[in-house]
Amino acid sequence: MTDMPSEKNDASDVAAQQALAQFENAIDLLDSYQGAGGEMLPALPLMSLLEQCEAVLETQSFGEGSCSVLYALPGVPALEPEWWAQHFIGLTVRRLTACDMNDAGFSAWVGAIRAAGTPLILTATPDIVLPDEVAPDVVSLLMCHPYRAFHAQSRAGGITLSDYCADVLRDLEAKPNLKPTQIEILEDVPAYLRRSLALPETVTSLFECDRGLDRSVAVPPYFEGESAYNKLCDRFDYSPSDLPVLAGRAVVEGLPTYRMTQEVTGAASPALISEFMARAARVQQRLDPSADFLDGSAIAALVDRCVAAGDEGFLDMFDQGVDQLGHTDRALAYLAGAAHFKATGKGSSALSFVGSALLLAPVEAAWLRILIASAYAELNNGKSAVLALASDALAPKVLDDAARNALDGLVSDMLGTKQGEHGHALLIDALEKEPAAPKGRRRVLIEIGTTRELVLGQGSTQKLAALCVEHDLDFITVDMDPRNTRNAARMFAREGYDFKAVTSKGEDYLAQYEGQIDYIFLDAYDSDHGSYSEASQDCYAPFIRSSIVQERPHKVHLDCVEVSFPKMVRDGLICICGTWTSPQGGWTSKGATAMPYLLQNGFELIEARNNAALLRPVPAAD
Repeated sequence: MTDMPSEKNDASDVAAQQALAQFENAIDLLDSYQGAGGEMLPALPLMSLLEQCEAVLETQSFGEGSCSVLYALPGVPALEPEWWAQHFIGLTVRRLTACDMNDAGFSAWVGAIRAAGTPLILTATPDIVLPDEVAPDVVSLLMCHPYRAFHAQSRAGGITLSDYCADVLRDLEAKPNLKPTQIEILEDVPAYLRRSLALPETVTSLFECDRGLDRSVAVPPYFEGESAYNKLCDRFDYSPSDLPVLAGRAVVEGLPTYRMTQEVTGAASPALISEFMARAARVQQRLDPSADFLDGSAIAALVDRCVAAGDEGFLDMFDQGVDQLGHTDRALAYLAGAAHFKATGKGSSALSFVGSALLLAPVEAAWLRILIASAYAELNNGKSAVLALASDALAPKVLDDAARNALDGLVSDMLGTKQGEHGHALLIDALEKEPAAPKGRRRVLIEIGTTRELVLGQGSTQKLAALCVEHDLDFITVDMDPRNTRNAARMFAREGYDFKAVTSKGEDYLAQYEGQIDYIFLDAYDSDHGSYSEASQDCYAPFIRSSIVQERPHKVHLDCVEVSFPKMVRDGLICICGTWTSPQGGWTSKGATAMPYLLQNGFELIEARNNAALLRPVPAAD
């Protein structure tokens, strides 16, 4: 129950219900006298019987009803009245807002409900302070992981993770007597709430809470040391780096709403994004008129800080700040960064940022993909613009398989995207045609060289991860650049994948890897082909003290196959991306030395296309 009822209607309804209940109890009492073997009713004094009925009715629970308050963080399903309606009968439930606290009639409404004898449940986030006139019988606090709460909050936009957690800490400090319980550890949430809120026996449970998934989802890997987020996790015994799945019903994280709280950028802003933010606000309002106005203040502040840090510090500072934003703000931040790169003549870096925005845009935010398509078009990447527009229809579970495959094939044929796929397509096609045979353990696919820039035809990390989910394979992606592994971890968290993103040189990781390896996709150190973005060129220097041009990428791939060779299973596959044969017949680029090594040591070539080669161990002779 979320709307304030009128006093007239409420009073008449309650009076009718109370009269009916009293009448039914009186009938029950009369029946008990007739069936108890005592004197027949005509032989009893009438007034004596009425007096006895009144005495019995006075003992019934038709006086003041119970009032319980459940404080909970966003992300706790029981915060919403709809959840209670699905689990209990016989309650009046209302979620409190700041407007209720300022309503002079609210306390009177609570009093009327209690006087009617109806059990009342008030739910609220910890920032809500009850009026003194509302004196609940029981107060309880139900927590969820702070990272989940941040992304489920309705006031997302213009606020960072740290600021939100600081607010929660402050609100809870004002309520020191509340003892918190983690919802993630509860096997049966309705049963717990019945006990903790002392619900009357007259309240009926509809069914027990079903269990959710067993595995955990990784939280994106960058958070600032002793931030409010870490403090809040520590106070309530949560891990900052792991997001547990609810034991009961899964949490549905709502799309944030936005409010325009301040100017997007000021005159002194170093980021050239004001035009983009104005466009974003127009597109959002046009496609989602019911939404509040866009608040780009947190995004503008982040991009301003990054620009002020200079080219060398931009990417690191951006990565440090983007995980502090809500889901929709993350995608908008990448688009804002792309707008700044475009305005400063760094088109290839802008394309990379637009690709990241497409990867992070929430499914519900179709207006974001309109902005993404527009950004691609302005960067003269028409194919990616069309794919961004088609992505809503091609998303999983939107269309049935037949319709989705037909549309996907049509789009691919029109754009030629299948032909433009990089080497990962060889490995994907091979496993689709001949799925992995069971081995009594979960098979593993290791990618060396995590996706750096999300451009058309690339994105191997996301595509291989989806393949592994489909075929129940474990997946590990490895890269020496922590920015790349952080982006992969964000993608895993967003999709709910229980996979690993490891920061390491590929040859080092494979050398220390314990266990068997089923599939390897090698796409590590790049050869320079003259079209890498500024970000790609710069990323190598901190790790190997050289640029792409100066390094010998084929040596890295040879090292990888040498250390992994003894660990490969006999029915495994190795795919080397970025290699092809020269007119003279020798292998070039990344596979220049790795391909001859494999072919001379028991591997055979299955297929070579898309500038890649797919190999397997030579089958043993019968």
